[in-house]
Amino acid sequence: MSKTRIIITVLVVAFAFAGFVAYEIKSSKRIETAQSVETVPWLPSDATDVSYYRSYGWTAYEFSIGEQEFRKWASKYDLSEIDETVHMERWSWITFLNESSNLSSEEFQRLQSAHLTSIDSGLIGGIGWGNGGRELVAFDRVAGRAYFQSNPR
Repeated sequence: MSKTRIIITVLVVAFAFAGFVAYEIKSSKRIETAQSVETVPWLPSDATDVSYYRSYGWTAYEFSIGEQEFRKWASKYDLSEIDETVHMERWSWITFLNESSNLSSEEFQRLQSAHLTSIDSGLIGGIGWGNGGRELVAFDRVAGRAYFQSNPR
């Protein structure tokens, strides 16, 4: 193989690799969000009124669903009864957090409640990973709503 051919091959491979890396970096920063969507293909067909924020770094969604359907969907988690109030960040929490840097502590405390949910009766479960990442699911019996959160670490 000639020297010129080797140089061209190395350059082609280098550019292809750089393109792949650029695509992966862009993909990891992609954010998908929606509010009150009738259904989505990645949740059970019984899930309605779906709101979500999905990205590599943080994902949260909530949706209306019956308890039995929730139990089927969340069967990989070790579900337990909620015996005292559980607070979870809703799908809109991360956007609020990112946009609240100029708020005073008092304003932050007052406004954050719209981005949290409190569950007094229902189910909760989760999976944690060794790197600090986790998935958390909860079901609010009173509201008939399911909540999901995940972060990779």
